[in-house]
Parts: sequence; C-alpha cells; structure tokens
Amino acid sequence: MENIYIVLAALALDVLLGEVPNRFHPVAWLGQYINFQLRYIPQTGNRRQFVTGIFIAVITLVSITVPLTLLVYYLEQFNLIIYIIVSAAVLKSNFSVRGLWTAVEMVRE
Repeated sequence: MENIYIVLAALALDVLLGEVPNRFHPVAWLGQYINFQLRYIPQTGNRRQFVTGIFIAVITLVSITVPLTLLVYYLEQFNLIIYIIVSAAVLKSNFSVRGLWTAVEMVRE
C-alpha cells in the first residue's frame, strides 16, 4: 500500500513544485559525477577506452544505487512516513509530468 502513497506523493511533488534547480537536482549531480570520471578515460586504444567506459558505468551504478537502496531500506524499517517522503522525492527526480505538459503546450501553440 505504501507504494501507492509513494507514487501519489511523487506526482503531487511534481505538480506542486515542478523541477528543482540544477544545483539541487540528482540527475545534474549524476552528470557532474560522470564528467569527473571521464577525465580518466585513456586518450588512445579502443579496447582500453571501452573497458574504462564499462568500469565507469559500473562504478557509477554501484556508487549511486547501493547507498540509496540502503538508505531507503533503513528508512522503511525506521519510520514509514519518512520512508514514503524520501522515496517519493527520489521517484520524483526521475520524471517531470509538469515539464512534459509545459512542452506539450509549447508545441500546441
């Protein structure tokens, strides 16, 4: 049942608040993190570049999902309301219904 509350809360956050500024947006942070890692890609050697790219993808995935999953799991055990709020905020950062409607309106005009 809490999953329904999480989705509804995420939709409400999106409709009420819209997109957060880039300095607070997790996707922007992820982009900065990846750009930091790209400094270490070798300039030559297709195989080395490919392996380094895979390594960067895996490191990025693991370093973001493991702590976030542990946090959400802990919050679910600790306090259901905080768990729902944090989970809704994380979910909201992955979509923008309000932004989509704004884009639709721009195309319609």
